[in-house]
Amino acid sequence: MKRIVIDVVACVVLVGLGVWCWNIGVQTTPLSPEFVGASGADGTYYSGGWIALAACLVAAGGAFLVDAVGRLVRPSP
Repeated sequence: MKRIVIDVVACVVLVGLGVWCWNIGVQTTPLSPEFVGASGADGTYYSGGWIALAACLVAAGGAFLVDAVGRLVRPSP
């Protein structure tokens, strides 16, 4: 049971870090209109390193979740 709790906590921490990294990797900048009367636009910049790290952290969190579910469904003797 202790290992299941550790897996779930690790999953939550890794997914939380993944969301944090994703938010750092996405930057939105408002762009002013080109002429009077036009509406402005938003430009979005994605930093590849932060997005890749976020994906890896979420994937690792998913692996911990799969392990926890496997241990819960099939408990050791």
